Amino acid sequence: MKRMFVFILSLLMLATMASCASSNNGESEDDNRYTKEFPYLPDYEESMKLIEFKEGEGEDLDIGTYSIPNTTPEGFLSRYEEILVENGWENTLDNKPISINMKKEEHIAIILVPPIDEEDKADTDIIVLIYAN
Repeated sequence: MKRMFVFILSLLMLATMASCASSNNGESEDDNRYTKEFPYLPDYEESMKLIEFKEGEGEDLDIGTYSIPNTTPEGFLSRYEEILVENGWENTLDNKPISINMKKEEHIAIILVPPIDEEDKADTDIIVLIYAN
């Protein structure tokens, strides 16, 4: 009888521990990577390399300049817009392939890709300017 009680108690403890385990296999919404310069702005995959960052004075926007390899302006802006929307951002102005304006709560972000030459458009490194607060 005592063994049966210990066995049932062990099963209950095991079931309780299993039910409290995370169902997302360690992945959470907080696993999204954010830029160091703009802690509220999701990173563009792993290929976004910072070139320069200027902190805005007063109410001015901060400005980050990045290099993104092996993409096109349209491809970058479309994919980055998807990433931002998945993270709760709203597109307030779509001006692809030049820029997109995004808003989330009190934050705004203007993502700008300066025009590049026609012959350089096929999957090359692009420069991206992000104005945000």
